[in-house]
Amino acid sequence: MISSPNSKILNGLKWSTITQVAVQLILFVLGIVLARLLSPLDYGLIGMVLVFTGFASIFVDMGLGSALIQKKEIEPRHINTVFFVNLGVSIFLATIMLLGANYISLFYNEVKLKPIAQVLSLNFILTSLSSVQRSLLSKSLDFKKISKVDISTSILSGVICIILAYMGFGVWSLVLNYIISSALSAIFVWIISPWKPVPQFDKLAFKELFGYSSNLLGFGILNYWVRNLDNLLVGKFIGTSALGVYSRAYTLMLLPITQITAVITKVMFPALSAIQDDVSKVRSIYIRSITIIAFVTFPMMIGLLIVADSFILSIYGDKWVNVVPILQVLCVVGLVQSITTTVGWIFNSQGKTKVQLRWALFTSTFRCISFFVGIQWGVMGVAMAYMLGTLMLSVPSLFLAGRIIKLQLRDIFDSLLPTTLISVVMGLGVYGVKLMLINFNLSPIIVLLLLIVTGVTIYIFLSFLFKIKPLIEVNMIFTKMRG
Repeated sequence: MISSPNSKILNGLKWSTITQVAVQLILFVLGIVLARLLSPLDYGLIGMVLVFTGFASIFVDMGLGSALIQKKEIEPRHINTVFFVNLGVSIFLATIMLLGANYISLFYNEVKLKPIAQVLSLNFILTSLSSVQRSLLSKSLDFKKISKVDISTSILSGVICIILAYMGFGVWSLVLNYIISSALSAIFVWIISPWKPVPQFDKLAFKELFGYSSNLLGFGILNYWVRNLDNLLVGKFIGTSALGVYSRAYTLMLLPITQITAVITKVMFPALSAIQDDVSKVRSIYIRSITIIAFVTFPMMIGLLIVADSFILSIYGDKWVNVVPILQVLCVVGLVQSITTTVGWIFNSQGKTKVQLRWALFTSTFRCISFFVGIQWGVMGVAMAYMLGTLMLSVPSLFLAGRIIKLQLRDIFDSLLPTTLISVVMGLGVYGVKLMLINFNLSPIIVLLLLIVTGVTIYIFLSFLFKIKPLIEVNMIFTKMRG
């Protein structure tokens, strides 16, 4: 990301990219197959439970893994302490979830949820067994090992999940997929990681790390409910099938974040933490990183917004048609969040988790109010509330984070403007072609393919025509990666 990129950062980006592309491709294919074998009701059932298990999982790590990455010098006492704290907390959470599963069932008035919650409680313990090793591998930018684990786990657990769904296990194929995936990941990580835990708990070591991680934990709690309150409200007040439809649209919206932003985030957090004292270098790397993210995610989201109907009908089938309008609204959210989620790099690498927590208190309150208002108009009302809230909070979020590294909003907007303009022009071109194709009575898959080819062609042509900077950056990075 800089004129002479550090080889470890580039190598980390390479393997992080390989992992993300491979895993997301596997998950995408898995999602298509399962969408044909399962129903929105099945996805709605597990979605209801995941709202609670996902929240509890935040406490398994408590931000201590990030503290290990951010802290410049760590000792064995720090690492062992974090491992056994995580293990103890995970056992406690698994017990609470096991005993409280009935209350989840009562909350939604759905008896099928109790055994699902009880089985998923095991996931807390399985996840904790590999969290420290993953943090250490990330700190050393050894993403090649992480890549091997994640790709192998995704393939094996995905195949098993498809077999179970084909055999008629329904929602249990999804439940067991989580358990099997966590178990395989833990086994593989223990095999490849050189570090093994030694029984040790150091109160001072815990105190040194928890000062940083406590604010991160607080932010994680607030951020989680902001991102999942919509699912909770839809499942509680509208119904299981509605949640299945909404969660499918939400998952598709997250594609640019999970495929692009997350790839760079895995590398940028440890990399920026290592150079946290050199603010000018942090600023330079950050601004160049978000221009690259936008170069990929902006056209993806604008394109998906336009081809949403053809995409859903041809890939997932008629029973998912209600996803289309929700997905189109959430595409705007995905476009903006692909950039705004990167402010976490600044807060965390600069040790400003307290500022991040205070900002999260405000944004969480704002979003919660908007969701409660939006639910009055059903699923679409929730989606609209999500979109409007994201747009209103994006600029203040970028301003607050930018101030930490002396980065002006104007610099951010100037860096994103070229990509934004050519993405909009591309979108208009695709929409024009879409209107023309209506008269030809083509199948959704043919229309989808033609629109994708049109969009890619227009975007690449405009990128080369105007020689926009991100294109040069991307080409330089991939050239050096191959080298």
